[in-house]
Amino acid sequence: MLVLRTLPNDLDHNRYGFVTSKKLGGAVVRNRARRRLREIARETPARPGFDVVLSAKTAVAKAEFADLRTSVSRLLAKGGLLVEDGASPEAGKPRLRDGQAAEAFRPRLRDDPEGEKGA
Repeated sequence: MLVLRTLPNDLDHNRYGFVTSKKLGGAVVRNRARRRLREIARETPARPGFDVVLSAKTAVAKAEFADLRTSVSRLLAKGGLLVEDGASPEAGKPRLRDGQAAEAFRPRLRDDPEGEKGA
């Protein structure tokens, strides 16, 4: 349903990007998906200091909001970015030095509960 890519950014906040291709649907469908993902990212506590890109696959167009929220939370937890209840968001904040960003790149993480292939 979603693919997550992250990269440490040496800032005190996260920057989010959302990828919705034309395979997802028309402009209305793509914009709705971006709005929903943006709201989920806003309300989900994540460790600061990362660039986060969420790529929507075709299943996102028909997914319920709760399913999207679960998928985003699962991906952030898998990537080690989800802040657990009671934990400080500053804990575990990445520290970058010159030239370290390339080594600190995290591989993309997929959330594919239905086994969607190539979409």
